[in-house]
Amino acid sequence: MVNTMKKRLISCLLFLLSLWTLHANAPVDNKELNCPLPAPLWLIATNVTPTSISLLWEQAQVSIYYKVEGYDLTGGFALPTYYVSNNTIMYSGLTPGHLYKFDVSASNCPGGPFGPKISLERFSGHIIIDVVLEMQSPCTPGTPAQTGPNQTYNFCVQESTSGEPYTNGFVGLFRYDMNNALQFGVAAKDEKVYIGPMTLNGQSPDPDFSFPPNDQHPEYAECYFGDELVFRVDYGNYTTNANVGWTNLTIKFFGTYQGFRYCPAANLPCYIGEERGDALSGFEAGDDDKTTPEAITKTRLSPNPFTESASLQYELSEAGPAEINLYDATGRLVQAVEKTDSREAGQYEVKIEGNDLPAGVYFLHLTTGQSHKTFALVKRD
Repeated sequence: MVNTMKKRLISCLLFLLSLWTLHANAPVDNKELNCPLPAPLWLIATNVTPTSISLLWEQAQVSIYYKVEGYDLTGGFALPTYYVSNNTIMYSGLTPGHLYKFDVSASNCPGGPFGPKISLERFSGHIIIDVVLEMQSPCTPGTPAQTGPNQTYNFCVQESTSGEPYTNGFVGLFRYDMNNALQFGVAAKDEKVYIGPMTLNGQSPDPDFSFPPNDQHPEYAECYFGDELVFRVDYGNYTTNANVGWTNLTIKFFGTYQGFRYCPAANLPCYIGEERGDALSGFEAGDDDKTTPEAITKTRLSPNPFTESASLQYELSEAGPAEINLYDATGRLVQAVEKTDSREAGQYEVKIEGNDLPAGVYFLHLTTGQSHKTFALVKRD
């Protein structure tokens, strides 16, 4: 009896061993074998705000699936993981000034497994206070603008190609009163914006002006004269155009101050869409309080984009001097289009010659008396 049971047990074990051998040597599921795919070749941030980051990566020629993972490196925790079939996504609800890491991997199968990852680290948008901001060759503020309670302007800063001293930036100058003046600068590098007072006529910044630390709210910076809030700069968004970074900001004044001027004169808009160039201007008042006076009542710039020449049609509601200048994206004057000591009220038209201009973005300034308008103009080859 015992021998019989041993034989049966050995037979069962041999049978199970044979089944395991057949299973181990069975072909691997082709679906699982072909699921993982190489990572996208590139991954970029297309738009950054203080609370969101939009991502874009290489799109495959066929329909595949992506796994997107995010991490708050400053806070030390993971963000939600997303499974998508398109090549773009936006992470929202972020903390201003935090450093984030994003990973993207690809698969032929909706649930994976996924292949190797491509990674990207980016800060959410924030402003850093600089004790004294330095630029390599700062422009001289010359374009006038009004100030007043709740007077708001939008402006953009081209990304600097180096750290401080910065290669690009916005410079503003105004007087609090006859004895106190402030020249300040705004520069951008990657997703970070730097703001601070600048030297004026070789003199150190006026100590009565201050930019208090903004650790609790890095999405904006405030300027004070003593205990009085003078203006506030808010971070809008960071984006890129033709591999050049631009940061959009807003400045809001809380009082009326003398002689506010700024530069570059071109005002540097954040993004010039190819079919929208005639609809954009760089330094604009907020919707609640437009500063463009009614002396310039109607304008039309066409064609835009242009290849050889463009035409500006404008109408003046009152007599006065008129000056029209064309600037490149660095604020350099490239063409003095027109300058007259006096123009009667009426309709006028001028031609902007572009045969000698390289392709790119330009800015046309129309000034008459205390009125001025700026137009973005795109030159194509």
